[in-house]
Amino acid sequence: MKWNRVVVDDRYHDFSQYFSVIFIIFSFLLEYYTALTVFAVCFIYFRFHHYYFKQVGRKLRFKNTIQRTRLNVEDQEKWKLEFENKGLPIFGAHLKITFSNIVEPIGLQYVVDHHDKVEVAFPFQLGRNEIGSFTIPIEGKRRGLCRISKMELEIPHLFGNGKLNLTLAQPVHSTILVFPKAKPVVIGNETRALGDGDLPIQTSLYQNRFQPVGTRDYIYGDQFKDIHWKASARMQTLQTKVFAPSTKKEWLISLNLTEHYSITRRLEDLTKEVAYLIHKAVKDDIHFSLVINIRSQGVFPFYYLAAGNGVSQGQTALEVLSTLSTDDTTVPYSIVLQQLHIQKLLPPTMIHGGSTTQDVERLMQRISFDGVEVLMIQDGEEKGALLPWKQIS
Repeated sequence: MKWNRVVVDDRYHDFSQYFSVIFIIFSFLLEYYTALTVFAVCFIYFRFHHYYFKQVGRKLRFKNTIQRTRLNVEDQEKWKLEFENKGLPIFGAHLKITFSNIVEPIGLQYVVDHHDKVEVAFPFQLGRNEIGSFTIPIEGKRRGLCRISKMELEIPHLFGNGKLNLTLAQPVHSTILVFPKAKPVVIGNETRALGDGDLPIQTSLYQNRFQPVGTRDYIYGDQFKDIHWKASARMQTLQTKVFAPSTKKEWLISLNLTEHYSITRRLEDLTKEVAYLIHKAVKDDIHFSLVINIRSQGVFPFYYLAAGNGVSQGQTALEVLSTLSTDDTTVPYSIVLQQLHIQKLLPPTMIHGGSTTQDVERLMQRISFDGVEVLMIQDGEEKGALLPWKQIS
């Protein structure tokens, strides 16, 4: 582990060391043994002072493990930092940590600069061949990915003036990811559901083919693969499997972050409203995919999360929302819709968030003609709403 070392020392120490040597020589020649003893002690002190600053912290190692802690806004956690010291003991030091104000310390004094950076300092003490863990109680304040931008250890001299500043020269891999706070979205009518799936609905015309509930007599036109052969042998007549009525509900949540020539001013509101929809999809076991027109490496030039359901799908989507920023590079939203339409990745329901242009509205009209239900997220002060898209005439 590499540290940048800066020694802040009293400039008179070196002169005092040289004068001590001169006075020791004169005291010895003039047989002033009391003065010789005093100047010898001074020389030993200055030499120890120099040796301590030269060697302390040389074998201090920060255990830079890759770790990501996930929080919701207002959740509390402890940020753990671990050090190992195989060199000279460190006493009376202070560790300064600087990070963005996405999270804030709890119970510790800290300052926030004009760049929205939080700086917190606390005592640091670690003996030789010791391993120490230091924890920072924190609370999630806003959406984002929080990294430690600077770690500095200030070590004072044991017996005199001066100090040594050690600054970590490598990026810290431990991060805190704060998920966006969900903003309620009023969903008017029940979104469309089509196809065989695992969502139980008694009135559905579709079936869950992985959940047979019984048999019935064979009717001409039943598929060969649905015949229950053991029941047919027992009843001495062909029996067809009966499956539980169900359907498949799937959303495509599509975000357009572009507004004119920059990132939309509604970024925070959009992330909060989409976070609510993701929580609802996970709770109601709705399959969903997520598309955002930010540049990404992969099959598509934009971000695309394939359809899925469950907690892991929701966590992946929330992680992406947490890392969105005004510094992202975007892709024209019309290209995103064209690719989704060409690749046939449009499910029964498409939920759009963000601004639209004439080209985007024409593409949405084409998508709706193909039988896709297009809904739009409308902003509100306290809650949003999911409304049907009005087709252009």
